[in-house]
Formats: sequence, C-alpha cells, structure tokens
Amino acid sequence: MEQRMLKVCFRKDSFGWTLNLRLRISKLLLFQVSEIAWSHKVFLYSDGDRVVLMDPETYDQEEVPVSRVPHVEFLAADMKIDVAHCEGDVVEVQIPSYVEVEVEDAPEIDRQTTASLSGKRAILKNGAAVHVPSFVRNGDKVLVKLLGAKPEYVGRA
Repeated sequence: MEQRMLKVCFRKDSFGWTLNLRLRISKLLLFQVSEIAWSHKVFLYSDGDRVVLMDPETYDQEEVPVSRVPHVEFLAADMKIDVAHCEGDVVEVQIPSYVEVEVEDAPEIDRQTTASLSGKRAILKNGAAVHVPSFVRNGDKVLVKLLGAKPEYVGRA
C-alpha cells in the first residue's frame, strides 16, 4: 500500500526560525488555506493596552492590542509599520529593524574604570534601557537594532 506524505514548511527570515512538519495521510484531508494580506500603516499613538495605526491612503484607523506589537516602547509618531491580516484579524505587526533614539540618561564613568569596563547601561528617551559603550553621553542619538528579543546598540546615529 502506498503511503502519502504531506510536508509543510514555515520560514521566518527576520527571526531565523523554521518549522518542518511531515504528516502521513491515511484519510482524505480537507483544509482551507487562508490568505494573508500585508498593508502599510502609520503609528499614531498608544492608548494603554492598544496601539492606534492609520492607513496613509484612506486615513482609516485601526486599534491593535499591544501584545501583538514587538518592542512597542520604540514606536514613534508617524513611524511606518507593516501589518498582516488574516480573515480580518491582525496576525503580525512588523516595525522597522533599526530606530534612532536619543539617550536621556547615560551615567558618567571614571577614566580609571573605563579601561576595565566594556560599556554601561543607558536609559533612552522612550524609557527603554540599552547597553552602550562608555563614550555615549546624555543627548546623543543612537541607532538601536530591534531584531530579536532584546534591543541592541548598533552605533551613533
């Protein structure tokens, strides 16, 4: 008896994960493939547990739960965001990979301890904390990489 197999592969390049499934088909499988539609939106504001986005062509506003938005603390007014919808529901929100943020509090380090330290913790204008090199000062604009779970300092902006 011939065995039929169904192979399904999901891939997400920005996070680097892949899921491979192999299923033995013993009976007739019926399933529906849903279409995912991507659209460009603009961030307007955050209202507690919701983020409000606007379609730049139609000016329609859409509320998205904060839990669906990665690194919500880095959103800034008029930031361009990509949103994926499946059957009318938001399934994914993609924010820019790199953002420019001003440093609000970067404590000074003694010249004697500078040689032994590889950096310091700085608080950014949006309230987020990032590990930065010791030469970064208050008021500097830094470039932060948002790919992955933890934001990372990339360089001066």
